[in-house]
Amino acid sequence: MPNLSKSPLITTGLLWIIAGLIAWPMGDFPLDDDWSYAEAVKHWVDTGTYWVSDWPAMTLFTQVIWGGVFAKVFGFSFTILRWSTLVIGAIGIWAFRQTLVQLKFPDHWQLLVLLTLVFNPLFFELSFTFMTDIPFLSLMAIALYAYLNAFKTNQFKWWAAATLACILSILLRQMALLLPICMGIALLLGKPRLQTFGWALGSTLLTYLSLKGYIFWQEHTPTGLPAAFGKPEQLLSILSWDYISGKVSQLSGLYLLYLGGMLLPVSLLTAWRPRQPIALGLSLLATGAGLIAIKHSWAEPLLGNTINQWGLGTTPLAGDRSAEHWPSMPQWLGLPVKGLAVAGALLIILYGTSRLTTFLQQYLRQLKISQPYLTSVQTFKLGVLGFLVAYGAFLLVNTFHFDRYILPLLLGSLLLLRPAPKRKKSLTGIAALLLFLMGLFSIAGTHDYFAWNRARWNALHSVMEAGVSPTKIDGGVEFNGWYRTAPRSPNVPYAKNWWFVEDDTYTVSFGPFANYQVQETYPFQRWLSQEADTIFLLRKPDWSGADTLRYTMEPSSWPDYQPYAQIRSSELAQLEPTGHDSLNYAYAMEADQAYGLTHQLFPVAPFEEIQFSIAINQESGLPKIVIAAPDPDQFHHALQLFPSKQTNDSLTIFEATMRIPGNFPSDTLSFYFWKPTHNRILLDNYQVIWKQLPPH
Repeated sequence: MPNLSKSPLITTGLLWIIAGLIAWPMGDFPLDDDWSYAEAVKHWVDTGTYWVSDWPAMTLFTQVIWGGVFAKVFGFSFTILRWSTLVIGAIGIWAFRQTLVQLKFPDHWQLLVLLTLVFNPLFFELSFTFMTDIPFLSLMAIALYAYLNAFKTNQFKWWAAATLACILSILLRQMALLLPICMGIALLLGKPRLQTFGWALGSTLLTYLSLKGYIFWQEHTPTGLPAAFGKPEQLLSILSWDYISGKVSQLSGLYLLYLGGMLLPVSLLTAWRPRQPIALGLSLLATGAGLIAIKHSWAEPLLGNTINQWGLGTTPLAGDRSAEHWPSMPQWLGLPVKGLAVAGALLIILYGTSRLTTFLQQYLRQLKISQPYLTSVQTFKLGVLGFLVAYGAFLLVNTFHFDRYILPLLLGSLLLLRPAPKRKKSLTGIAALLLFLMGLFSIAGTHDYFAWNRARWNALHSVMEAGVSPTKIDGGVEFNGWYRTAPRSPNVPYAKNWWFVEDDTYTVSFGPFANYQVQETYPFQRWLSQEADTIFLLRKPDWSGADTLRYTMEPSSWPDYQPYAQIRSSELAQLEPTGHDSLNYAYAMEADQAYGLTHQLFPVAPFEEIQFSIAINQESGLPKIVIAAPDPDQFHHALQLFPSKQTNDSLTIFEATMRIPGNFPSDTLSFYFWKPTHNRILLDNYQVIWKQLPPH
């Protein structure tokens, strides 16, 4: 690529634009979590006040103001907000390239590194959303560029720029605090002087105080901090040796595979062969450890959220987990992809141990002659390495594991990888081919993501234009979140979807449901699987009837025969007085009794609804209703009951709702109450409502 590599930044920008036009990421609708971020922007633009809902777990302030400026100038729309992401993404790529220049990488290597970043599936797809990942990555790239210049010149303007970038980063995501800490430690190790200590401490303190100031401000607003807001102490509270060791064993190999596969076009062309005996020995040890980690993680599923089995982007629709309605990667392709990821992971290990050995030997030699100072570039790379270690450790122990969180690791790693002195044409060709294939996947996956979302939103707009209220539609997370159709429900299987669904009379899905009526179909074309696909607009039939089973637990009301019930007459002995004026009797479950109140319903049909409600005199543990087919091996599920309110008799009412699964293997359903503790408890006012659909 002799001609293209003369202007790496321009070439990358042009290819990015061309690829974007090919993917055609158009459509004025939210994607993934950016409906919530856009909600905060719209509130600021419309009212002039800053407000964030309970959804975001990050600070988000920088994102809201940045998107808000674009919305104030050009008008609010999701398209405009995506343009704001592209602009800050371009600024970040510029800063990243400037850092590569400062590190004296040759032009051809700069082009390879830039293309590896821009055409990474995570970066490429997210750059066309209003998610926080690209702005955060760009601010980090700006901060790194400023830190490198600060280390070189020791000028106040560069320290101020680095600190400002870190402050803006931490007002977007809390984990930005790791960057000034790691850069400060590297500076103290590389240039241990009083002045450098002051610079490092000041930059870190200002960044930290910005976070604390934001938290203090939000805590003293009428709405307070979002319920999901993440504080460092929350993560620290769950850390233990068993927790950490379990996470490391389970996920370290998986993260290594992700990073290895994404960096393979670059790592192939590095000086990854250990030359010195010490480096060779360390490489063998590290390779063994890496292979063990990969073995432990080999069967783990994808981290998810952006890269899925055969595409990009989240798939938050009813029934989206059904394999028959979503294409999967061909089986013959899975093993080669994993094999390439393993090769990439091993190359990173070999390169890393070789470079680390060389660095330590140089540093020890300097210590012997009382010259422990590192060069500015060495100090900078030490800071980047420290950030990679610290951020990687955070990813492993974090509660949530999303693939898009890997992007900062990718950016930092690309700064540490150096080209081999001599380029082999064969390896260069392989690297170019891998980069080309990765770009094709990114373009096609992004195209498919927007194609099915355009079809989805066409369906949603058509049903709303017909006069249907959003509160009667399950349109997926972004739709119900944006329209705020209901409070969030518990995330439990075989129930109404958790994403703010009030009434799912109308549902948008990738495939038809049993007993649902197909209202309209909206075709779209997939590129990755090379097939036409369809979004379905479905309507649930009105309930044809409802049967209610109600037990007040009074002996006089205990029936000799109850339709659909299998309660034994001997259970009458378990009814006992409670001593309350308004509650004379309750059903007593002894300490050694695990379950009771067994029922059987017949004939049930897919998507019929069963509502449970029961009052319990204890709050320890969450009780469950165990639901099963006649053959429990075919279907067996424990439905979680959740507390809803207290009664006047100090009982807690627990409730839950379930839907008969579309693939339920029988027309007969059994269920019973399961006690979570070994304590003796009392049950009262047990009610079961079975909502039925007309015969199909």
